[in-house]
Formats: sequence, C-alpha cells, structure tokens
Amino acid sequence: MLYLGQIVELAQKEDLIENPLHPYTKALISSIPEVNPEGSLSSNRIILKGGNTKPCKSAIWLLLPHQMPGCNWVEVKQKTELREVKSGHYVAYNKKIYRKRGGYVMSMRWGKIGQFAVQTLTKVRPNENVLVLADTWTDVDAAKAFLSAVVNGGAKGNLLFIEKTSQTDTSDLSTVAAGAIKGADVIIGICQTRFIEKGATRIARENGTRIISVQLRGVEDFVINSIVDVDYTALIMQAKKIVELWQKTDICHVTSEIGTDISFSFKENTNKVRPVGVGDGVVNKPGEVGYFPGVDVNIAPVEDTINGVMVVDGAIAPGNKLVDQPITLKIEKGIIKSIEGGMDAANFKAALESVKHPAAFAMCHFTLGLNPIAKPSNNMAETEHIYGAVTCGFGNQVPAFEGSVGECPIHSDVVLLSTTITLDGKVLFCKNKINPEWGI
Repeated sequence: MLYLGQIVELAQKEDLIENPLHPYTKALISSIPEVNPEGSLSSNRIILKGGNTKPCKSAIWLLLPHQMPGCNWVEVKQKTELREVKSGHYVAYNKKIYRKRGGYVMSMRWGKIGQFAVQTLTKVRPNENVLVLADTWTDVDAAKAFLSAVVNGGAKGNLLFIEKTSQTDTSDLSTVAAGAIKGADVIIGICQTRFIEKGATRIARENGTRIISVQLRGVEDFVINSIVDVDYTALIMQAKKIVELWQKTDICHVTSEIGTDISFSFKENTNKVRPVGVGDGVVNKPGEVGYFPGVDVNIAPVEDTINGVMVVDGAIAPGNKLVDQPITLKIEKGIIKSIEGGMDAANFKAALESVKHPAAFAMCHFTLGLNPIAKPSNNMAETEHIYGAVTCGFGNQVPAFEGSVGECPIHSDVVLLSTTITLDGKVLFCKNKINPEWGI
C-alpha cells in the first residue's frame, strides 16, 4: 500500500484486505461501496482529516494517530520506519511523532530509563569508566539519553556504535570494540548484537566488568513502560518469594495443552539446590551480567535429570521472532535429541549446528517470566518476560548458575507461552496465573 509514493503497509494481499492496520489502508478499503440485502448501496467509509497532499512534504504521513476518531495526540517529532507487527505484515509507523497530550515525550522517558539503568541497575560510581554499547539498529536518541545519564552521574561516559550483526554470528568484535569493552568498568548494552558471548566480553567479566543488556528495537514502549509504569519493587518482591519456593523444590514438572511434558530436578545428588536467581537487571557483583527490564526467576536444572518433550509456541532466538508453527524438542538427560516443526525449526537446528559445539544442544537454564506488561512479540526481550511464560536456554551458560554446561559460542532461547508448572506435585502456575494457595 502506497501513500504519496511511500510504502505505508506491506503484506500478502489477502491479509492486507482482511486485516488492514494502517489508517490510510483502512480508509482506502472502506471507500469500496457495499451492497446491502435490500439492494441499496451502503458504506462505512472512513474519512481522514489533515495530513499532507504533496509528496515533498510527506514527513508525517506514517501512522497518523491524530486522524483516528477519539484520539487526543500531539506531534512532538518526526521519524518513521516499517515495523513487522506480525509475521510477514509490515506497517509504517511514527514511533516518536505522537504521544497522548499530557504524557511524556519519548526522549524524556528515555532519560528516566537511562537514570534507572545508571542509578539502580548498575549503581555506577563516580569516575568509573562506563561504556554505552549501541549498534546500527539502536535508536540514537535512546543512546544519547543513556550517555547523558552516565555523565550526569559523575562517571566517565563513552558511547560506541558497532555494526549490527546476525544473532548467529560467532565472529569476534573489531579491535576497537573489543578494546572498549575490555577497558570498561561498566557496560550498558542497548544493541541487537549479541555481544555477551564474545571473547572480549568474557575477558571483561573475568576482570570484574558489570554488564547490563537490552535489545531495544521493536519493544521501545515495553522497555519504558516496564520500568516507568509498573511497581518494579513489587515485582522483585514476588520473584524473591518464588525463589524461596524453588529452593525447597526437588522435582519441577512442566506441561501444556499443546504437548509439552518435561520434568527435571532442582537438587543435585548431594541434596544441594542449584542457585536460584532473580532476573531484575541489577548487577552488584564484579563480573555480573543482568538483562533488563525484568522480572524473572531462573535456575539451571540438574542436567542429567532433564527429560521429556518441549513444544515451543512463543519466540525463539537466534531468530528473535515468534514461531510460525510450534517447534517440538525431545530432550534426554538435558540434551536436545531431535528438533521438529516447520521452517523455524529447521533454522533453529541449523543455528545450533553451525557452531559445531556439543554444548549448543544442552539445556542451560529454566526461567519463569513475571512481567505483567509483556506480551507476545517478535522480540525475545519482551516475550520471555510474559507473566507465567517459560523460557529455556541452551548453549552458553554463565558461571553463576553453577551448572555443568559451561561456555559455548552460542546461546539460544525458546519460549513456551502458556504452561502448567508444578513443584513437587503442587501447581505453581497454570495458564499464566499463579496458584493463590501459595499466598504470593
């Protein structure tokens, strides 16, 4: 669909006609007259008001929310791009132009997120060397806001943009990027590039560098709202109560209506419970890594006790997308023995095989999402935090888990959107709702 010579919506024609998403597409389709049973013409035509009529002044033609009935929006800045809202369906949108009157302008909210990252998550100290690591997909205004928060906090701020690379790219970073990473006391990663598994980052962590990371692109509102508009402290408190339950648990069993049936132990043969962590993004210890926004609870199940079938219906990474059809993983003693499904399954398998490392197929963590704002999207950072969703990781395992998988050139994640989780036979979560009998 074109408007003033620019693409505003892109999809298969059947999907475009049956499910138009852009205001101009909706208006154009609504202009087609319909014949009612009485034989007379009727029309529910949408009339757009405002907008541009000259291509040379088409800077604000994308996703015009001020033209939608009942909305009260104010223009603040002009920037546009195509966004994949579902598989194969792209809509041009103005991610910064419009906000509801009286609300925060995006750049102001980025400032709040930057402050939160510096003051709360990394607890940056004066004169520390802090690297804000961005890539060619990072929102420049967001990068500037994070850098400003670092400088305003009295630290030595550095902003580095690197080339965005594929999530399956296991090659080392450039000499310049590697040097910046190894020389930082704190790294705030706001890029799509998976830099955590890179050699330079491993060295930096060994030297005590504290690191937080988020993939911003496509989930900007989720990142902001999950910190600014929720009681983050309350989420962390609930997570800590679940930690206490997991520390007393022997067997965890996960099932779903679409075929998941897998179990594993949290306790080793010595009856010692593996460490249980809260994924809140806070990094207090040297060499610690955190992902934000949270919140989640995570553990590395005892590897040789992990047996069963896992049916993935959420997001996968590498790929960073919702699966087009479920992927079935058969797991024996913590190792994926088979991967079945459609094209996503084939691509996922190829990504794991590409590194030629046996640990790529080893399950390295089990994570429970606890963020009430998160929803399914083509971004792992949001989907894995859906309240009650399960994320299982494979490959590279951070030492804090105290598991036996160890280092690997690749780390992958799969999300199960809706499951039943039982702890020693008692239901903890069912269909994304916590069992009230636990009192948490």
